[in-house]
Amino acid sequence: MTPSILREFREGVFIYLKGLRWAKKNPFYLMLLFIPAVFALFVLGASWGFLFSYQKTLFEWLIFQKPEGYLMAALYYFLRAVSYLVSFIAGVLFCLLVSNVLAAPLYDYVSLKVEENLIGRKPEEPSLLESLRLIREELKKSLFIFIASTVLLLTPGLNLFSPVATAFFLGSSVYDYPLARRSWTFRKRLLFNIRHGASIIGLGMWLCIPLLQFLLMPLAVIGGTMLATEHLKQKSGISSP
Repeated sequence: MTPSILREFREGVFIYLKGLRWAKKNPFYLMLLFIPAVFALFVLGASWGFLFSYQKTLFEWLIFQKPEGYLMAALYYFLRAVSYLVSFIAGVLFCLLVSNVLAAPLYDYVSLKVEENLIGRKPEEPSLLESLRLIREELKKSLFIFIASTVLLLTPGLNLFSPVATAFFLGSSVYDYPLARRSWTFRKRLLFNIRHGASIIGLGMWLCIPLLQFLLMPLAVIGGTMLATEHLKQKSGISSP
């Protein structure tokens, strides 16, 4: 890692802790953030319950029935273990993305208040028509993240980079709110995200801690907003207060 990339990565890691301090001082917004987390945990439990109930049928339909030979039986159990791992990761990622889309109004409201606190004035908000267009952009983003993550997980060789890619995708999902309020298209937001990829990965690393994503993700909205607001200030040439 070059010094600048390492510095940006550390910025993303520590911005999450800065967001926690902001949440501690603003408990009302902290409560709002956890409403979608409860719903997401319910959806995840229901989806895993479905997979557990029909795992044998689904596995035999997707791959093959248990063979008789030792070599093929070893391959069978290996593929079964891989399928469980992929199902686990894909299920978590899918539920996080679905909950993010459904919770977007709440997350955006909290993000708006964080940005307002940072810049000292109310940020410009999109019109009703622009907000409706942004729903399409959010769906594009969620679909892109889910497909790209699944391809990385299932492609030999590329799946070695899946933890870093997952950190980037999850980090960008909470980093995007200030950009969306400026009516940026998904393409423009993605390019801006890639430009600041190291810091977004640093933020997203918090969201890759197994089984804690649903508790850590809502809080990351605060840190993501702080990070994006700082980068927008740098883009416009405005120094930080």
